[in-house]
Amino acid sequence: MLKKLQQLFGLTGIRTEILPGIKIAFFVVYAIFVQFREQVLASLGIGDVKPIAAYIVLAIAASLASVVLWAVSGYILDPIYDLFYGPGGWWTRKPGRQWGFFYSGYDLDHFRRSARERLAKENPSYKDTGISIYRPTFDRLKSKNTELYAEGQAELENSKAFRNAILPTGFLLAWFVYTGSVGPALVSFIALIALLELSFRGRAHHALTAYRWLAEN
Repeated sequence: MLKKLQQLFGLTGIRTEILPGIKIAFFVVYAIFVQFREQVLASLGIGDVKPIAAYIVLAIAASLASVVLWAVSGYILDPIYDLFYGPGGWWTRKPGRQWGFFYSGYDLDHFRRSARERLAKENPSYKDTGISIYRPTFDRLKSKNTELYAEGQAELENSKAFRNAILPTGFLLAWFVYTGSVGPALVSFIALIALLELSFRGRAHHALTAYRWLAEN
């Protein structure tokens, strides 16, 4: 299945290696397109196409739309992540689960400050908190500890995979609320919160791994 999906992305010119989690975006978009296939096909002007051809068209459309979803998800959700887990973020100020559910960024902020101090000893410009230390930290980790770097990148890819499913799940939640489907709406709401937590936690721990390594080595 994954091999066929890789071939599909290849046909549309999409490079999955530079779009972490794009496969998850495809499956989510494809599921929505199938659910609303009559409307999607009608919007494409091919409402009377044969069933087999319809699913092929939906698959190609979903592969292209998944790239849009990947970009839009980052544009919308990355600033929210920074608000909660960026330097001095809302969820970095105290340990323990935030709102009783979300991952705490307390350790992340602690080791981020320690890593900045470490870099500032070598380059005083990093004392300026307006200068990001994310890239120089990971560049150093990549050159010094490739195994730990790979683990961190895997966590980042997983977090983006979950991120790509957040907006479509929100769309389904809105649809079920609109149609008065209480049960599916409740399931969608729980899924939405879970996806947010998994995405935020994976990305925060990905950064924590690198900052802790730099601070302790």
